[in-house]
This record gives sequence, structure tokens and C-alpha cells, in this order.
Amino acid sequence: MHKIRILILEDDRDIIDLVASVLDDNYECYAAANGMDGIKLSLLGEPDLIVCDIMMPVMDGWEFVRRLRKFSGF
Repeated sequence: MHKIRILILEDDRDIIDLVASVLDDNYECYAAANGMDGIKLSLLGEPDLIVCDIMMPVMDGWEFVRRLRKFSGF
């Protein structure tokens, strides 16, 4: 049985570390600091769940969701 993969999209490293520390034992967590990197990791890493900040540099959370839906067909 594989661990559920969670992508954490957040530009604050302390928050990434906090969320990952809460989930880390039971889930496989990985992170991106902005929406553009999040798109790349989403398409390559096939996360089961994405936890996404709204206010991020380069591409905000709203734009991330719009583009992910476009690329993934949702």
C-alpha cells in the first residue's frame, strides 16, 4: 500500500514545515513555493491531495487552480 501523496503549495517555509510535520508520518509530503512550480510538480508527481495557499509570488493560488484544471481536464 502506497502512502497518500500531498503537495503543499506555500511560500512560507515555516508553514510548509509545520503542515508537513503534522502529516509526515502518514503521508508523503512535498512542496512548491509558488503556483508555477506547483503546476510542474502536480503534473509530474501526481499528488492525491493539494494544500494550496492563495497569496503566493509568481502565480497565486486562484490562478494555480484555473491552470491545473485546464491541464488536467477537471
